[in-house]
Amino acid sequence: MEEIYRIYDFSWVLGWRATWSEDERINMYRADSSVPTLSRTAREKNVAIELQTTDPQQPLISIPMSSRRAAETWSARLNAMFNG
Repeated sequence: MEEIYRIYDFSWVLGWRATWSEDERINMYRADSSVPTLSRTAREKNVAIELQTTDPQQPLISIPMSSRRAAETWSARLNAMFNG
């Protein structure tokens, strides 16, 4: 498969944001025969940086990230690069 790359100047990017959704689960543990213990676990999914662009063919570009922290770090980096 042939990959196509494009190079744009900074004016092409209008804005960005870190996005994610959370999946919450309730876990039940029973250490002995007494009352079970419930705990909630939140898990992030669909983590990405979304770029708003001036390209009418692709006005929103989503770049997958490994974690919410990574997305927030990249958002801060973009802020430093574009907003000085």
